[in-house]
Amino acid sequence: MNNLYLVELTGDETWQPLSDDSQTLSGVLVAKAANAELRFDGGSGVTLIANVPFSFTQIDLSRVEFYGTALVKLLVFAGSW
Repeated sequence: MNNLYLVELTGDETWQPLSDDSQTLSGVLVAKAANAELRFDGGSGVTLIANVPFSFTQIDLSRVEFYGTALVKLLVFAGSW
C-alpha cells in the first residue's frame, strides 16, 4: 500500500520535525521563501534555495527538522512508492 504525505509547514523560529511520527518516505520538498533551513538528527542546518525542489529518497521524516521565520513556508510532498 502506498502512503501519501502532503504538508505545508510555516516557520516559527524554532526547529520543527517534518513529521511527528516515524515515516520513511521518498518525495520532494520546496521552500517558498529564502532563509529556510533543514537539519538531520540535530546536526548543522543547511540553507535551502527558495523555490528550488529538493528530492529525497527513503528518509525518515521525523528525523529531519525545518527552521524558518514566520514568512517562510515549506511544502513537503512524499509517499511510500
